[in-house]
Amino acid sequence: MRRPLIVTLLAFAVVAAACDGGGDGVVAEGCDPPPLKTEGTLTVAAEFPYYEPFLIGEQADPTGSEGEMIDAIADQMGVENVEWVNIAFDQLYAPGDKTWDVGVSEITITEEREDSVDFSAPYFEANQGILVRADSEFAGATSVADLADAKFGAEAGTTGLDYIEANLELSEAVSQFDTTDAAAAALKAGTIDVQIIDVPIAVGIRDGSEDVALEVIGQFITNEEYGLAMEDGSPLKPCIDAAIQALKDDGSLDELQDQYFPGSVDLPVFEP
Repeated sequence: MRRPLIVTLLAFAVVAAACDGGGDGVVAEGCDPPPLKTEGTLTVAAEFPYYEPFLIGEQADPTGSEGEMIDAIADQMGVENVEWVNIAFDQLYAPGDKTWDVGVSEITITEEREDSVDFSAPYFEANQGILVRADSEFAGATSVADLADAKFGAEAGTTGLDYIEANLELSEAVSQFDTTDAAAAALKAGTIDVQIIDVPIAVGIRDGSEDVALEVIGQFITNEEYGLAMEDGSPLKPCIDAAIQALKDDGSLDELQDQYFPGSVDLPVFEP
């Protein structure tokens, strides 16, 4: 999230070369079979509980747009088994060896994170959403000036927190939380007035809130892109990139976005 993305022409060339023209799966040097931590099993790390509709359901076998994408990537690589493990969000892009193959939890690709891990080709774009309680005095805000006295909160380690601290002049320090769910709970309780989180996640929190009505009143344009995280120098990256490219080419990623994020709404843009 949860940055300018640096993708070289060489990386695109690798992806293009790795894709099978017939659409029957990935054909790339070193990908038959793909170099997995456990032979025959794609081990996927994700922060749990999940943020719908990216990931939905039980930890062992989630659905949702990212869950179905992971299954499709495994199919592209000819991998029959997918195993999910629970990893804290900030550990998904922490430096060091990994016991899992790919990490997925709406992880925004940033230059800083690319110093620690390899990212796949991007599979989703998002901006930062502004989430408030529907009965809040800030629900009618139309500018950053209207939010100057609001108490902001965000999950620690997210690009939403980075954006607030780098671009907004606020009357109070930003509250940091261990998880996005904790930030949302603080918003509902009135401990904070505004939660900053990726637009699709903010929409999911809003739609899933049954006890307190929430509203996404706008967005900060950040043009972020999500990627799958892998350990630095992972030999699996060309295989994953090829699979993602194949899913783009055959329209599968567009279909997933239409299914889980139907009728995209143009949110008002707040200028810092």
